[in-house]
Amino acid sequence: MPERGCGTRKDGGLYLTIPMDPNGQPIEYFLIDPALEWRGGTLRGPEMFSLPNEAVKHIVMGVGATYYPFVPDFVEEVRVMGLSKRVPRNIELDGLVPGQSRLLLMHPRAIPGFWYKTFTATAGGHERGGKENLRCPKKNPEAHLCLGDLWPLSAQPEFSSEKHKVAPAMPVPSDFHDSAMVTTPSVKYQVHENLIEVSPPLAYQAGLFVRFPTFGFQFVSKSGKVPRQVAERFENSEFSLDVVPE
Repeated sequence: MPERGCGTRKDGGLYLTIPMDPNGQPIEYFLIDPALEWRGGTLRGPEMFSLPNEAVKHIVMGVGATYYPFVPDFVEEVRVMGLSKRVPRNIELDGLVPGQSRLLLMHPRAIPGFWYKTFTATAGGHERGGKENLRCPKKNPEAHLCLGDLWPLSAQPEFSSEKHKVAPAMPVPSDFHDSAMVTTPSVKYQVHENLIEVSPPLAYQAGLFVRFPTFGFQFVSKSGKVPRQVAERFENSEFSLDVVPE
């Protein structure tokens, strides 16, 4: 199995997971566009919250820029590999309900805080918040700070790094202008739009960028055994625990 941006899963680790379903909705269905500003600071682990007048709890987790420098790196990995986020083995499960609890993810670079302009060969230029964005994941025709702009914003050669390698796509499709290929530890993805103008400094804001309506848990155990404290935690919850060798 390809390595994820955050590395390989560890024996004895507990993971919150969402598998890929070939008959399910595409990842775009779950994206939040525009991203919601996050003011809760750095997330070191899962945080539980509930909405007013609601007993069911939900989870918010962070996606680190160290392993996923840009939001598209994580989104494209989930598209191919599904989601797997390590959580503490003593995670609090009270209030979490399968099929009712939601998972929201935050990234520190989810909201551009600077002026920019992108270009496509078919649509011409559009500025931040403009109406001509063909990449809008939610097909929203209204002016908004579109999450889809994060793809061309992150696909510039100057942002190339070990975890996020940017290179010209070869061959360049004839109907696009300046196509780029991004390579991460887990996936490769092509961006068919190119950034042509920005106004520095290129500061981003943290934001919630995706919401999943369901999730499960897996415990990685090469021996097939589960520690008693972990097993008992799930026996007393509404979630089942899937034990896997990797």
